[in-house]
Amino acid sequence: MNIISAQNIFDETNSRRYADHLQQVYDYKKATAEYLTCLKTKPQNDTLKELIAANYLRLKKYRQGISLCKTITPQYFSKNTSLLFLNHCRYASQYQQADSFMRNKYAKNDSLLLVWGLSLIHI
Repeated sequence: MNIISAQNIFDETNSRRYADHLQQVYDYKKATAEYLTCLKTKPQNDTLKELIAANYLRLKKYRQGISLCKTITPQYFSKNTSLLFLNHCRYASQYQQADSFMRNKYAKNDSLLLVWGLSLIHI
C-alpha cells in the first residue's frame, strides 16, 4: 500500500516565497496581496509591514501606507522606514502628520528638523 502525502503549497513559507517572486518581477499589486496573506499569520512582522508599505507607495495607496506604517513598532523604524512614512504623508498631503512625526522622532536633531522645515516650504 502506497500512501501519498500532500504538500501544503499554501503555507506561510510558500506564500512568502511567491510574494518575493512577484516582487522581483515588479508585480507589486499581486505581491502586496501575498504579503498581506503572510501578515495575517504573523501580524507583528515589521519587515512584512515595511515591504507592503513600500508597495503601497508604488501603487499610490498613500493613506493605506500611512495606516500601515503607524502599526510598525517604533524600535523597528530605521531611516528607510521613516522616509517611507514621510513620502506617504507627502503624497497624501498629510503634512501635519509628517511634521508631528519629525518633531517626535527627531526632536534632538536640530539640523534634520531644519531641513524638514525647509522642505515643507517648497512643497
